Amino acid sequence: MDAVYERRTDQRILFFAGRQYWVFTANRLHQGPLPLTTLGLPSNLASVDAVTDWGHNGRAFLFSGSIYWRLDEAEERVELDYPRDMTVWRGVPLHLDGAFTWQFDSATYFFKGRRYWRFDNAAMHTEAGYPKRIDDYWFREFRCSSSSSSSRRGKSAQEDEESVDNLEWRRRQTSGAGGYFYAVPLAVWPLLALTVMSCAISIFGCVLNI
Repeated sequence: MDAVYERRTDQRILFFAGRQYWVFTANRLHQGPLPLTTLGLPSNLASVDAVTDWGHNGRAFLFSGSIYWRLDEAEERVELDYPRDMTVWRGVPLHLDGAFTWQFDSATYFFKGRRYWRFDNAAMHTEAGYPKRIDDYWFREFRCSSSSSSSRRGKSAQEDEESVDNLEWRRRQTSGAGGYFYAVPLAVWPLLALTVMSCAISIFGCVLNI
């Protein structure tokens, strides 16, 4: 699996793998496999590295190597005056592993290897202080050591219940202004997203018998 993207126009999910992609409605196959050329991409394109909505205008962009395209979702094809060179995305590395726009801050994040970049959508360059290590931010609350594991095993059921109650209280405090997901600690949201993506990929594999 190279990239996954939820289309805004109909909430269908596109899975990209190699020179093909599949379109799902929830966990049901809607179309596919389809060649990348169906989207207007060149026949010699081996794969798509990343797909994301851009926080600046909400349009979908596909990245591959040193070039990118903008997707016309209504036409379900890339726009005619693309591809363009990645140099316009100043500071963003080539051959990405992933990208997404986070609803919490409307910023666009790019990932490659163990590092990530936060992109300034107005200034059109990565923000100062980046790249940073992924596990220094996104998964810092989930690091485990032998001592922490032992401590966790000894934690009482009452403390567990208090943690759940605290999360529920934060959800209620923010549900009126920002919704449930804003109540989740910052480092938890990406893990939830990765978990959902993992489940979707598993379903995808079962449907296609791969």
